Amino acid sequence: MGILDKWSFRKVDKVAQRLPELVEQGKFAEAFGIWRGVEYELKVNTYGVDMYNVLTKKKASASVPDPTNYPGQTGVPANADSNLNKIMNTHVRKALNLTRPWGTQNEAVFDVLTGEKGDFMAPVVDLVETILNNTDIKVAIFTAQFDLICNTPGTIDWINKMNWKDKEDWKASPRVAFSEGDHIEGYIKKSNNFALYWVERSGHMVPADNPLGMYYILKDVTNNFEV
Repeated sequence: MGILDKWSFRKVDKVAQRLPELVEQGKFAEAFGIWRGVEYELKVNTYGVDMYNVLTKKKASASVPDPTNYPGQTGVPANADSNLNKIMNTHVRKALNLTRPWGTQNEAVFDVLTGEKGDFMAPVVDLVETILNNTDIKVAIFTAQFDLICNTPGTIDWINKMNWKDKEDWKASPRVAFSEGDHIEGYIKKSNNFALYWVERSGHMVPADNPLGMYYILKDVTNNFEV
């Protein structure tokens, strides 16, 4: 996409190449530090790319932005959290019959997961394999086109490396476009209990960036909202 050139890519990649060995050794806290280092290089070499949607406009500046802060999503309305809380703790809680209040990301939990004994960087693909091999639970993965922090190539990579009983059936199934209205919102490939959705014109926050695409996925996963 031209956000990095060859030289800046090499700077990012040099840091990223330190990750696999640390993960294989189970040094997850150290691996998290290197992961932060990758984000640091990305921020510096792109003058502040938005990790959650690479197309988000960046403010013009004569200097490199401070990359030490968590690379959160930019351009989010000030009332976004309060509006989301209202929706989740009224209509959604009632519909799902939840007794506990819903909350946004908890920094205390995040700190524990990324601390000395945390497992933020620990692979959990084997748990997905266990679900697909030993239960009838449906697994649906969606990945957004402009999401850098949970990028599509990375998602496709771990799915391709995963082994489950219906993998060959899924690989042989067609990848087709899906729409919710007049325009294509993405693509879907599914077989038996596993489905993968590619969402167009969207970053990490799919419901906000492409609500029609997210609506289709929810409708499909819940069998037209009957579940």
